[in-house]
Amino acid sequence: MNQLTLLFQLSGFSLDHIEIQTDVVVLQAHVQALEAACPLCQHPAHRVHSHYTRTLHDLPCGTRSLRLLMTVRRFFCDCTDCPRKIFAERLPDLTKVYARTTTRFTQAVEALGLALGGKAAVRLGTQLGLVRSRTTMLRTLRRATPPSGSTPRILGVDDWAFRRGSSYGTLLVDLERSQPVDLLPDRQANTLATWLQAHPGVEVISRDRAGEDAKGARQGAPAALQVADRFHVLRNLADTLEKSLHPHRRALKQVHLVINTSPSALPAVRYERPARRRDKQRHQQEKRDLYETIRQLGAQGMSQLAIGRLLHLNRKTVASYLHAEQFPERASHPLRPSILTPYEAYLYDRWQQGYHNVVGLYREIQAQG
Repeated sequence: MNQLTLLFQLSGFSLDHIEIQTDVVVLQAHVQALEAACPLCQHPAHRVHSHYTRTLHDLPCGTRSLRLLMTVRRFFCDCTDCPRKIFAERLPDLTKVYARTTTRFTQAVEALGLALGGKAAVRLGTQLGLVRSRTTMLRTLRRATPPSGSTPRILGVDDWAFRRGSSYGTLLVDLERSQPVDLLPDRQANTLATWLQAHPGVEVISRDRAGEDAKGARQGAPAALQVADRFHVLRNLADTLEKSLHPHRRALKQVHLVINTSPSALPAVRYERPARRRDKQRHQQEKRDLYETIRQLGAQGMSQLAIGRLLHLNRKTVASYLHAEQFPERASHPLRPSILTPYEAYLYDRWQQGYHNVVGLYREIQAQG
């Protein structure tokens, strides 16, 4: 077996030696071709100048990492018009120029980084045998060529903060596919207009209320329909409603809600679970005991700093307790009614009856409205 087709599905390579170590498999190979094309003039060269070994990391083989040692030749370029006299043969089907990993290894790292990001991709990659640091993972993503897609029909335009409060750009999103399209370096109208003119075919532009975005959309795609995004539609509705009700604010203060006080009316507050109530009471008692301890230590003449070091508290907390005439009760806020408030009594009765099927209970209260 002198071909690498079993592992790489490539032709033109000969396998010279295999060495299996504890955690790595080393393959030594060379190119079978007798000539190579100059990368500048593409003229075939036959005269060999020298040899050197190129080390490439590949996808792991089982539980062992795979290392490929390629014997690469340097050739003389005999073309008189070519400025390069000596060149190294290329391996376009296996790897890129100056790369230390195979193409399929780089593609696996890119897919992992795009799916998980930096640190998470490193943790999973270590388990899969794709050992790379966080910075190397990010550099691989930056070098990756983004997929070239068609011009979106419905384009979303919004601001993007490179550095909040300092540097902003414009993010373009294909709203039909929910995928980012491009990232413009600023928020100027000319930049957006130039991009739209270079990518004709946009029919709808969803944007915010920024004037530069509107101006750029008019200049770059005058035939496109400009609409507000969902957030700003609701924002415009809220502003309009507030503006309409503002002249009647005195009359609105006189409006009172009618509350049904009949005995059959359900409580308007949420039911507080017993376990949560017990935890709240226990925590409150611990704070009371801490308050009494601080007051006693203060009466004995200990300083605030000494009390804080003894009880592992901040000096400001100790000072607030010492200056308080009585234990500072925490203001209680009434629980707001939830969507289950009208049905809590019914659900409690059904649960006490022994019916604990959650899906069945949900369907019963859903049938009640």
